[in-house]
Amino acid sequence: MSRIFSIIIPAYNAEETLLTTVESVILQSIGNQFYEIIIIDDGSTDATYYIMEQLTQRTDNIRILQNDCNRGLGATRNKGIENADGEYILFLDADDLFRSDALEVYYKIITEFHPEIIYANIKRINEFGDVYSIASTTRHDLKDLKQKTIEGTRTFCTVGAVYQKTFLDKHNIRCLEWHFYEDIEF
Repeated sequence: MSRIFSIIIPAYNAEETLLTTVESVILQSIGNQFYEIIIIDDGSTDATYYIMEQLTQRTDNIRILQNDCNRGLGATRNKGIENADGEYILFLDADDLFRSDALEVYYKIITEFHPEIIYANIKRINEFGDVYSIASTTRHDLKDLKQKTIEGTRTFCTVGAVYQKTFLDKHNIRCLEWHFYEDIEF
């Protein structure tokens, strides 16, 4: 069954955070018929895969995949893209959370504008519990966004954006493998 969204979650030794991350997706204000969750174990040595298996018992829209060894974020995200059935791709790290209405907001934008990419504001919580934004909600055209990213005056990463899968496939856009900050290059 094709869905609007495929939420791709790479997980490496994420036993402490994965359940909370996936729950933030399961508890979305939009129904689960609109999205699938693809969790990919990247060669974890802890209980991550066991938790993934338990999560599949909670809802029928979770698929789990497993790398035979640790391949890194880029390769793991690429595996998620290749296995995604949704019209739009979202990446969520195994220690991130979605706002409860995130998919509903994205869905409204998609039905009205049919964009190739949506970029959202991201908030980080540091080890002291302080919340801060790492990206603004200012609109940029693609040329402006690219220039600001190159200059380092605009943070852009794979998490916090929604990508039309046909756009990624048409332009053969995939993550670099075994590179730091592969999300910025993506």
